[in-house]
Amino acid sequence: MRKSRIGALTVGIALLGLSIGQVQASIRAAPKNGLRTEVAHQVSKIRSTGVQTGFAQNGSTLNAAIQDEVADLTFNVVREGDSVITGTGEPGAEINVFKDTPTGEPPLLIGNATVDFRGGWLVDASQQDLHAGDVLFAYQGEGAQVKGTQTTVEAKQAEVPRPTVNPVKAGAQNITGQGEPGKIIKIYLKEADGSNRPLGAEPVDQFGNWVVLVPINVELEANDVLEVYQSTLDDVLSEPVQVTVTE
Repeated sequence: MRKSRIGALTVGIALLGLSIGQVQASIRAAPKNGLRTEVAHQVSKIRSTGVQTGFAQNGSTLNAAIQDEVADLTFNVVREGDSVITGTGEPGAEINVFKDTPTGEPPLLIGNATVDFRGGWLVDASQQDLHAGDVLFAYQGEGAQVKGTQTTVEAKQAEVPRPTVNPVKAGAQNITGQGEPGKIIKIYLKEADGSNRPLGAEPVDQFGNWVVLVPINVELEANDVLEVYQSTLDDVLSEPVQVTVTE
């Protein structure tokens, strides 16, 4: 069965005016999951016959459909003095966040992160002095030098108190503590490179207690460092509480 598919592909390539060498070069140059896009790009260059033109248009439609499947890059609300910047994007994509600077100066790179499997990302902004009115922009995807989205830093609101976190032991399946009813608890795991990996977010119940389950693909180890924030519904964050996992 596999041979017959290859034969059909070869005939199709010949009908489209492409040489085997062209397609092999495309296969070698493109990532495995990018093969269809590259072939569509090669085919879109051919316009000599009605059949070829129709195939190229279909290829362009397919390419556009693939791009439409990628999740949009967004910012959560960023406020003056925030130590972190968060948002959503395509799981696995690289995010780079910049701050606009005075005209004529290059933008300032604040930091980068990788979107987690839930579609969330977090960039450390503790070394920046964010002010209301600052314009931030970000792009999604390694090497994509384009502005994917932008936001304006908003004025600081009333401070949110830090939550209380109970001791966390290695191998724990949940993290618990206390906070203000109605607030949201957000927990991040400090990675070796200094980035923050989101572990989960859960509301504080009416009695002031909260529980965040540790993802099944994460095993907490002794000396891991967690950062726990308490947040309002419009994403105003408290200062973080750092917790070191014990044995």
